[in-house]
Order: sequence, then structure tokens, then C-alpha cells
Amino acid sequence: MLYRTGHAEDGARVFADLLKDDRVAGQAIDLVNYQWGETLIAKQDYAGAIARYKEVQRWPKSDQGLISLAHLHVGEALDALGKRDEAMAEYQVVLKRENVFDSHKLAAQYVKKPYVAAKS
Repeated sequence: MLYRTGHAEDGARVFADLLKDDRVAGQAIDLVNYQWGETLIAKQDYAGAIARYKEVQRWPKSDQGLISLAHLHVGEALDALGKRDEAMAEYQVVLKRENVFDSHKLAAQYVKKPYVAAKS
């Protein structure tokens, strides 16, 4: 909500504080980073979103479905940044993983035609 109301620094601080919480650190780092990535990609902060999604991919306890979706969203962010080859590599990873919420359909679509961010 803080991001939506123009308080991005406060929003980032809240997400960072969540990641420092012992309960979160043990159980939900993937979910917090994923949600933070979703917030950043919605604000067209593609580099920031990529960093958050990469944390989802790195955490050993991450939910496998979130990892698949993180790869998809990294591909979208890379496409938005004009890094097509890197985006294609992410879409290929998605296609080799479990299909989560139509991730295969979207990845296949973006392989054919690059992702284009909606105008905000």
C-alpha cells in the first residue's frame, strides 16, 4: 500500500524489516521477496524486481511454484529492459518447470513475442 500511495522508501523499509523478522526468515522469505518483486514490477522498477525475484530463486526453502513464477517475472522484467536474450533464457527455464497458473502458456507466448509492460 505504501508503494501505491507514493511512499516507496517506507514500503521498501517495511519489506526489509519483514525479511529481518526471525519468523519470516525461517518460513516465508520466498513469499516476502516475491510480493516485493510484484510491487516493484508494477511500479516499473524492473531492476529492483529482478533482484527480489532472484532472491526467491536463491532461497533453498522456496516454494517450487514461486520459483517458476519468479523465473517468468524475471523474463518479463528483462524483456521490459530490452534484454531479450536473457529474457528468453528465463522463459526456457519456466517451460522446463512445473506449469503454475498458466506459466507455460505465458512463457511460450513471450518466446514468440516479447513481453510488453502495460502502460500505467
